[in-house]
This record gives sequence, structure tokens and C-alpha cells, in this order.
Amino acid sequence: MECSSWDMIKLAKEKLEMLETQYPNRFDYLKQELESFISLHESKHFLPETNFPCSSSASAPATQASTSRKWKRKKENRVDSVLERAKLCLVKIQKLKSSFLH
Repeated sequence: MECSSWDMIKLAKEKLEMLETQYPNRFDYLKQELESFISLHESKHFLPETNFPCSSSASAPATQASTSRKWKRKKENRVDSVLERAKLCLVKIQKLKSSFLH
């Protein structure tokens, strides 16, 4: 099932709310992972692309541009890893939820 980014955020918020309501003193790791996923994913959507400075090769040294690209790539990799962890957490929550229903 393919989900849009906003659908995933909404689902993560619902699962987090369910965990906090039904299990206030349990599953802290899952709750933290969901909170991290939500905040990083929302910040990714709310930050406009103009936050990254556009520099021409004439006005900025190549090393600065290279460093900016590395930083941006590193940030994207971190977001991707958080998204992957959050997806795994959602799967764990769904399995846990289904185990309670059976």
C-alpha cells in the first residue's frame, strides 16, 4: 500500500495517540520513534527549498559549495533513515495491535 507523506504523518500521529492512550507506561521506544518520525517529516515539508543558499561559482569558493552539498546529502540520508525506522515502528505497532485482536 503506497501512502503519501501526509498520509504517513497522519497514520503515525494516530498510532502515537493510540499508544499514549491505551499504553501510557509502555512502548516508550516506539513512542519516541514515532515522535521523531513525525517531527522530522513535518519539518522536511515545512522548510522551503530556499533555505539552502544558492551560490554562484564566482561569488563563493568551490569548497563551500561542496560542503553545502555534503551537508544536504547527509541530512537527506538522516531523514531517509528516520523514515525507514518509522515505517518499521508502524509495522511493529500494526503487528502488536493485530496480536491483541486475535
